[in-house]
This record gives sequence, C-alpha cells and structure tokens, in this order.
Amino acid sequence: MQGVIEMTVANQSATASSVISIDKRSTQARHQWKLHIVSLVQKTRWRLYAYSVVFKVMLLTLGSLAYLYVYWMSRNVLSVVSKHDASER
Repeated sequence: MQGVIEMTVANQSATASSVISIDKRSTQARHQWKLHIVSLVQKTRWRLYAYSVVFKVMLLTLGSLAYLYVYWMSRNVLSVVSKHDASER
C-alpha cells in the first residue's frame, strides 16, 4: 500500500512541474511577442522619420525649382515686352 501512495505523489509532482513549465513557455512567448511588437514600432518610427526628412528635402527642392522657373519666365516675358516697347518707339 505504501508503494502505491508514493507512486501517486510522484505522478502528481511530475504533472505539477510540467504545468509550471508550460506556463513559463507561454509567458516567454508573450514576452517575445511584446518585444517583437515594440521592435516593429521602433523600426517603423525611425523609417518614417527618415522618409519624412527625404520628403521635406525633395519638397524644398521642387519648391525652389518652381520659384526659379517662375522667376526666369517672368524675366523672359519682361525682356520680350521691353524689346517690343523699344521697337515701337
């Protein structure tokens, strides 16, 4: 009889330790998912920051080119008008 009781206690302790190890694995898995999500958010934030800097520089460049285009066109129009006025006089 005593051998049966020891066997039951041994089985219960083995079952309890396996349950604990499953809980540790699920906790580790959740922790890894949290780290993965945080890492993904940080990478996305830095990429958006980098692309926003590139976008701002491109926008500034295009704005400068548009300004120069308008400036040169206005000079050409004014020079044509002034030549036309000079030829009429």
